[in-house]
Amino acid sequence: MKKIYEFLNHFWDKGSSAAVVPEEDNRDAVKMPLFKIVFGPEGLFIDRTRNFFAVAGIYALLLSVLSLVAGQGYMCLYNDYRVGGGYCTNSIGLYVAVHIVILYVISMFMVRWYNVCFGGQPLSWRYLLLPRRQDVRSFAGNIAFILINLLSMLSLYLLYVRDPNPDWRIELVYFAFVSIGFLVPFVVMRFYALIGFILAGEKFPSFAAVWNRGRGNSLRILVSLALIFFLTFFSLFAFLNNFKLVDDKNAFYISFIVEYLYNLLLLLLVVFFTNHCYLQKTFLFGRNQDGE
Repeated sequence: MKKIYEFLNHFWDKGSSAAVVPEEDNRDAVKMPLFKIVFGPEGLFIDRTRNFFAVAGIYALLLSVLSLVAGQGYMCLYNDYRVGGGYCTNSIGLYVAVHIVILYVISMFMVRWYNVCFGGQPLSWRYLLLPRRQDVRSFAGNIAFILINLLSMLSLYLLYVRDPNPDWRIELVYFAFVSIGFLVPFVVMRFYALIGFILAGEKFPSFAAVWNRGRGNSLRILVSLALIFFLTFFSLFAFLNNFKLVDDKNAFYISFIVEYLYNLLLLLLVVFFTNHCYLQKTFLFGRNQDGE
């Protein structure tokens, strides 16, 4: 795959050389290889499939047990599972609490995946299961990025619930100000390299350094994340439709197998995003923030 990436990137760079930014305006910018940043997250998974099943297999089991014990299993989406006596809870408080714990477990998985695959950390039961300080940093970082990205949803909500103002000037100013939230995800995507630093346990570069080095890469990053988004959407949609055909949804072993497969798929999608963060960090700063 490395030779294919080199050929495609050489072809792309040759065709776009006429649009190079002047040197004085590009002194800190680092150009990411187009095909590596777009297809690299999936390529890294393919090269490390064995590690994925070793690490994700354990964490998918943890997530499955947690969801089933809390009555928040995947099969609770189906009404005949609920009617047939499947264990499901409707408590909003429990739902929120369980999903916070699930996010923490996923944050632990991201740390293990990153350091086993990219940090040279040997696989061991002790490393995989014992809590670490990096887990808290990973969880806090994920919460922060999720909340910041949700500002776009807040903008949508504010536009939906507003009462139109008869003064068109006030209406225009309100719309322009609130709509700024829709741009937030496109700005935040330039900073996903920071997640790589969090997972590696390294010191952050400055926000200005991340922004300056990432100039000229927004479209490449957007295409890479869009591919991950479409893979997420279609794989979860296919999973949902396929298990509608399961006849005996009430059997415990069926619900456990489905729950395990669902969490394995979920962790696969998390791996794609984690790999993207690793690639952003590596292309912009090398293997540490000094670019060495």
